[in-house]
Amino acid sequence: MSRPRRLTAIGLVLAALAGSAAAAETGWTVTKPYPNNPLQTATLAGTARVGERSAPAQLIIGCRPDADMTASLTIPEALGFDTGPFEGPDGIGERQKRLTVGLAGDRSAPRLVSGWWSENTVFTFGFALPKPEAARWLARPGQGLAAEIRPPDAGKPALALTFPLPDDAAGLKQVVGPCGVR
Repeated sequence: MSRPRRLTAIGLVLAALAGSAAAAETGWTVTKPYPNNPLQTATLAGTARVGERSAPAQLIIGCRPDADMTASLTIPEALGFDTGPFEGPDGIGERQKRLTVGLAGDRSAPRLVSGWWSENTVFTFGFALPKPEAARWLARPGQGLAAEIRPPDAGKPALALTFPLPDDAAGLKQVVGPCGVR
C-alpha cells in the first residue's frame, strides 16, 4: 500500500473515532486528522443492520488531492457480523465483489472492499470512491444512501447500512472539492 493511501486509511479511522456524536447531530463532520497533511475527511452517522440487530455506523469520505478518494464504513463488533473473512490484504473482499453502495433508487455494481480493525471493537470496511459517484452524492442531498456487504456464507444475513444524506452538503463539498469533485 502506498504511503499516501496508508495515511488516508489511517486518517479515515481517526476521523471515525473523533466525530461520531457530532456527525449524528449535524450531518457531515469535517476533520483534518493530520497537521501539515492535505487529507480531509467527512463523516456521516448512520445505522448498520444484520438480521434483527442494529447499531450505529459511520460513513467516512477521505480526500487528498495527490491520491485517489476513499470511503469507509465502520461498524461495532457487537453487531455480530462475521468480519473475519474480510480482514486484511488476503480478505475475501479483495478477491470477490461483495459490496454495493448507492443512492435510493440507484443500482450499483458490486465492488471490492477491504477490512481491518480500527480499534478493539470497531471494524472498518474500506473501498475506492470514484469521483462521478461522489458528484452524484453531492447533487442529491437529502437522499438515502444504502450499502450492503454480502457474507461468504450464503445462509447468513448481509450487513445492511443506511445513511441519510443531509440536506446541506457543504461539509461533503468542502472535503471532495480539492479532489476535483463538483
